Amino acid sequence: MKGFIFREFIEYVESQFGLAMADKIIEQAQLKSAGAYTNIGTYDYQEIIALVKILAQELNTEADQLTKIFGKHLFGVLVNSHKNMIDDCPTLLSLFQKLGRTIHQEVKKIYDQAEVPEVNVEIISDQQFFVIYQSKRPLANLAHGLIEGAIS
Repeated sequence: MKGFIFREFIEYVESQFGLAMADKIIEQAQLKSAGAYTNIGTYDYQEIIALVKILAQELNTEADQLTKIFGKHLFGVLVNSHKNMIDDCPTLLSLFQKLGRTIHQEVKKIYDQAEVPEVNVEIISDQQFFVIYQSKRPLANLAHGLIEGAIS
């Protein structure tokens, strides 16, 4: 998993819960990376799961809910940092179609080792569609949050 997501998670924790909390969850997780992430580095997705679980324990809340909230936040970050990729998506449907068809392919060109999830769209009617997310990593709640971020 790309370091960008890890770095953004740590920054999110710092901004919402303080630097001390970010340091605490990194220390408690005993990460192989020691919490030192670069945007272009690749890291074991288990590390973000460990960080979220520890944060959830510290906040006495559900890890799934925290992951969704972070996903929603992450969507905003991605939109702000990659406006050129989504400027030509006038609708939510076109955004999700482009994600599966183009954006993840571009990510693979830049980072050939990246394991991007598969995103497909099944159109039901003019007003409804399904987003089908498939990944080797158990991060469906992150995807759910990203979708919520796109909708809001």
